[in-house]
Amino acid sequence: MSRTGADNKDEVGLRCRLIFFLIINYGGEGVCAKNMRLRIFRSALSALVLLLLAQVLAAEQEIPEAGAVEEHLLRSHFDGLENTAPALEVDTNGNGQIDYLVKTHKKSNDKIMEVLDYNHDGRMDDYYFYQEGVLKERAIDSNYDGRIDLWVFIGDGIYIQGYQRDSNFDGQMDEVESYEREEE
Repeated sequence: MSRTGADNKDEVGLRCRLIFFLIINYGGEGVCAKNMRLRIFRSALSALVLLLLAQVLAAEQEIPEAGAVEEHLLRSHFDGLENTAPALEVDTNGNGQIDYLVKTHKKSNDKIMEVLDYNHDGRMDDYYFYQEGVLKERAIDSNYDGRIDLWVFIGDGIYIQGYQRDSNFDGQMDEVESYEREEE
């Protein structure tokens, strides 16, 4: 019986699969084992790179730390957000000034941050921070002086967990309240 090239290829493929099986299951050494260790190392290295990339992307979406903050710093944070679709800019009252901005994640389209000029004076004074599309914090300039004087912390997008407030507008958060959600 004569053998064709296809038969030889099938036999070689079968032998390679058998050797691969033996190496995996019985820890054989030799050239094939070294190649396998190299493949495993490359896979582990790829997984590590993906993990680091995920951490970098998560860090890019961090919410600024609460406290008395100048409005322009929050606007800079908004402008510097990465991996976002172009900001949606709206002039809600037709006065020629943008008074509503929103940035969403470019792939998931989840909200990342919203900014509003509540009193239409040309300065943003109301900031909403989201993580994975869920509202987590709100920062408000309640007296429109360009400084954040109220931070509200929100759980599950709807429950107020607490707040920090600068009640006398001196730049120091002097009221701090924390609420625990009651079990149902």
